[in-house]
Amino acid sequence: LSEASEGYSMGEYLLILIKTVMSQKDDPSKFLVSRLREASEGYSKGETWLTSYDPAEQPKIGDREAFMCLLNTAIQSGVLYDASALSGVRLSDAIKKAVVNPPGGDKLWKLNRDILLAIYPEEVNPDDPGK
Repeated sequence: LSEASEGYSMGEYLLILIKTVMSQKDDPSKFLVSRLREASEGYSKGETWLTSYDPAEQPKIGDREAFMCLLNTAIQSGVLYDASALSGVRLSDAIKKAVVNPPGGDKLWKLNRDILLAIYPEEVNPDDPGK
């Protein structure tokens, strides 16, 4: 069972998401970390964080900042989808259709958030502040 449950604060969801992703225990997490590495190119603080972060430790405020900066960059840089990495993830028909010809702007952000929620249903805060 996941560490997350209903009623967690946004900060608690973030801590659990960081630990889950950065542990790289499954293909979706390994894929997402590869996208975070791409997002860190030219951002030395992000590159340093990716190589020094220890998922066995509780994330500190600096870890949260670095992870969110990299994740936001990755979300805005293109669709967070790879067929082989996400083969075991149950994606909605709408997501499957959208990844064929990904949108841009706010629609890309929403698509990527929906993908993250499909990959990590217990770790991503289900409340969408954009709605």
